[in-house]
Amino acid sequence: MSEVALFRLRNGLTLLVDEFHYAPVAALFLSYRVGSRNETELSRGLSHFCEHMLFKGTPRFPGRRFWQIIQRDGGVANAFTTKDMTAYFTVLPSSRLDDALEIESDRMTNCRFDEQDIDSEIQVVQEEWRLTSVDSPAGMLDDRLYMTAFQQHPYRFPIAGGLDDLSRISTSSARSFYERHYRPGNAYLVIVGDVETRDVQARVERHFGEIRSAGDTLAEPVPAEPQQCRPRSIEVEHESSLERISICFHSPPGDHSQNSVLDLLSIHLAAGRSSRLEELLVGPGLAMDVSASNDNGIDTGLFAIRAVLHQGASRESIIEKIWAELDDISSGSIGPEECELLRNRYISAIELANSSPIGRAADLTSGLCLFDNPDQFLEVRQRVREIGPDDLRRAAQRWLRRESSTQAVLVPKEGSGAKPHHPLAEAVSGPHGEDISAPSAIDYEGLDIPGELLEPPGRSVSGGSIRFRLPNGLDVVYRPDETFPVAAIALSLPLASFREPADLPGLASVTAESMLHGSGELDYGAFHRKFERFGTSIALVARDEYATGSFTVPSSAIEESLRAVATMLVAPTFGLDHLKQVMREHKAEITHRRDSVFGLALEELELMMAAPDRPDRVPTHDSLSAIRREDVVGFHRVCCRPSRSSIVVVGNAGSEDGLRTLLEDCFSVWRDSAGDIPELIGPGLAEAGVDNTVRTVMPGKLQAAIVIASAAPSRNVDRSERAAFAYLTSILGSGIGSRLEQVLREQMGLAYAVGSRYIARRETGRLVAYLSTAAERAGEAYAALRRECRSVYEEPVREIELLLEKSSSVGRHALGNMEYEALANRLLVRISEGLSLEEDLRFLEVGLRLSTDDLLDVARTYLVPDE
Repeated sequence: MSEVALFRLRNGLTLLVDEFHYAPVAALFLSYRVGSRNETELSRGLSHFCEHMLFKGTPRFPGRRFWQIIQRDGGVANAFTTKDMTAYFTVLPSSRLDDALEIESDRMTNCRFDEQDIDSEIQVVQEEWRLTSVDSPAGMLDDRLYMTAFQQHPYRFPIAGGLDDLSRISTSSARSFYERHYRPGNAYLVIVGDVETRDVQARVERHFGEIRSAGDTLAEPVPAEPQQCRPRSIEVEHESSLERISICFHSPPGDHSQNSVLDLLSIHLAAGRSSRLEELLVGPGLAMDVSASNDNGIDTGLFAIRAVLHQGASRESIIEKIWAELDDISSGSIGPEECELLRNRYISAIELANSSPIGRAADLTSGLCLFDNPDQFLEVRQRVREIGPDDLRRAAQRWLRRESSTQAVLVPKEGSGAKPHHPLAEAVSGPHGEDISAPSAIDYEGLDIPGELLEPPGRSVSGGSIRFRLPNGLDVVYRPDETFPVAAIALSLPLASFREPADLPGLASVTAESMLHGSGELDYGAFHRKFERFGTSIALVARDEYATGSFTVPSSAIEESLRAVATMLVAPTFGLDHLKQVMREHKAEITHRRDSVFGLALEELELMMAAPDRPDRVPTHDSLSAIRREDVVGFHRVCCRPSRSSIVVVGNAGSEDGLRTLLEDCFSVWRDSAGDIPELIGPGLAEAGVDNTVRTVMPGKLQAAIVIASAAPSRNVDRSERAAFAYLTSILGSGIGSRLEQVLREQMGLAYAVGSRYIARRETGRLVAYLSTAAERAGEAYAALRRECRSVYEEPVREIELLLEKSSSVGRHALGNMEYEALANRLLVRISEGLSLEEDLRFLEVGLRLSTDDLLDVARTYLVPDE
């Protein structure tokens, strides 16, 4: 890997290039040093709003054309606004880098602020605000925490502003804010990937060099935050079922030497299952979840500890335990050995994050944009190496003091919870007929799709993989790559929810989670430290047809981590105390899910779609309470067997012979049990009909979630039929260039979250289309969602839509091996579902031969309007 190269154009634009020749991919971040920190009372929310408006495009590249180009190239693009910066990122095949540069240079100066677009996007941002800052208990509590902790500094205000702020936005105010901050001298361009530095420099000069500098950005003075001398507190009510606590302290700016010390303290307190608050609060059943974070912004930020309480847990007891731990740290409870472990975890996490183009680009962007220092993360890594126990003790004494603390508590309202009504012929209140005027069609005129973008690649992303089977039957795939000194490991087991006894839904998830709670050789904490000491973690998730887990570790830690996994598979203890903890957590997750409009809608959908002669697979508090230790032990014994399991290793894991020998040694004692493995029995599909509708009222929620579904091809059907339906689903609702996003979000301003997904199971498949919208617009949104789903049944998709999806699938293939762990999981799914390692290539070849009639055929087969 080359050294990073830093350039500054004559107009002030800062360019950083990092050659990263691992995959044919380029990651581009263009960031502007403007966030909510730079806003005044009259401009609050405009940083975030301008971020949205840049995706509305320019006269040359209207918003739809932006997404069509990114989609055509197979890329991904998005943006985010923080309190300090606004960043736009694109990842695409490196051969298409010019497309991203051309778009970004154009919208740096030519963003159009059409009045109709402004009005539509205000509605979209309002939906985002309702979803993330009002209906979300975590979002609401965080907003109130910052409002209380800060008295003067603009960090106190939500990044998106509030409804009053959004209502004040006008064409002139948005344009004025944009022209003030979106200029080369306030912009930082970072490009990481399979590129040549001098070539990139020339391209950037060509696209950005002629943009007028317009002088330095005039920054508003930022009021200093007065020192806090006494504790503050606030309590808020919310329509949720679980109480939440946040305790925070002011912390130094991100480039302050003490900030790294506080980062280590956040890891010690609540990073992973081996952390101190996990041991004190989660293990004993007081909290469902704990976390600790430390801001790393331009100015003084917050060090925050957050906890989600189990129902019935004592708030006072939890707060007391948190303060007792902070007092212990201030007294020097973290010794040399623990300090070294924290240092290693922090440094390993940085190294793992930098083993992909997008991760490295994000780190470089943060240091460059916030602190004019592209080496920020490297300097932090060096500072961390020098931190000792005394530094941790002094930092706790200096920063984590009671008199400078702010405490925020979210209390569930009395009587909150969902009120179900089903079935109902009317899905939602309000207008829902077919007479709602249809929006204008998506314009594709002038979109060019060169023939070379439709050429299938010559090689699968699995190319170079080695496959072998161990003597105990374990299926192994190894795809070696020596670019980074790390390896990703993914495993699957036949421990699945579709194998559960009919009367014990949830047994597979309880068993999988319980396996992570220790064995005869490693207790819970020791097991997770095997992974977390390297800045990674392991989870095991029971899915419909198999369970999966994955992690990435330094190459030097492969043997240690594999031996830990072997103990989890072969000899979990299933201790009664740990089983009780797992049960508490699963019940709390059900409660938490039912607090979300989407979570509850999806649960109701699953129950409604299951065939009456098949047991539903949705766990409840009652079904979890029926599970006994012997059920867990027995389910593990018959379902955790090597002959039906797989391991995928991607990265630098040595020679094939060396890895084979290591795996045989680690898993030599893992054998199939004598019992028969339960058959996979899916839920089937209920008979479809127009009365298959459930409406559930959730008091206090400003958003309504609408989810509609239909049958879809299973994995057992012909590949061409699955490919046709997958392409149809993408055209309908995958990404902002899709019909649902363009019509319901971009044109109608109905939704912030909208889309569709195709789920292909072994026996059944389904299409799910979804959105969330303001409750008062639910009827309109429901009718629009149904209309768009019906449109692909009534008429063939346009030829240009299909060509665009074909081109996109080719481009996405180039991004397929960009990250070790993502690739490991992709290969794991392939072999766990009985597919070829080269299924990506076969599926793509079939997809490129599809016609619009093929897509209409599958739509007419599966997407019958009244079903």
